[in-house]
Amino acid sequence: MSSRIRVAIPGLAQGPVTLDRAASRHLAGVLRARCGDAFAAFDPERGLEADGHIVQVEHGRVHAELGPVRPARIVAHLPITWIQGLAKGDKMDGIVRDATELGATRFAPAETAFSVVKLVGPRGEARRARWTRIAEEAARQSGR
Repeated sequence: MSSRIRVAIPGLAQGPVTLDRAASRHLAGVLRARCGDAFAAFDPERGLEADGHIVQVEHGRVHAELGPVRPARIVAHLPITWIQGLAKGDKMDGIVRDATELGATRFAPAETAFSVVKLVGPRGEARRARWTRIAEEAARQSGR
């Protein structure tokens, strides 16, 4: 298994760590990672990264050991904000994914005069949470 596999770990710190359910599922379930396999851990908020290896996979949870934390090697030289008018259906999912892969560091959905979709109440919060997950996955896939 290559160390090009990237896993987002908020609050990244050197030492032992138990990955959250989503990261554990991705490593152990989707990628079939096993004990001893290497991966690159990164903190999306603080721009840090560390090399890690899997110590144990137990009951669907991955226990890993992380090496020294260092500034991420792949960081945008300038922050890029992508402002996008709200699109109908699942089109925004693809736009968020593509913008992140292209290097956008911040995404700002905008309600325009022609927007049909409105982000209000719990449904709007659910959409924002979904777009955040999509952006994190796209960042992991593209090595950002």
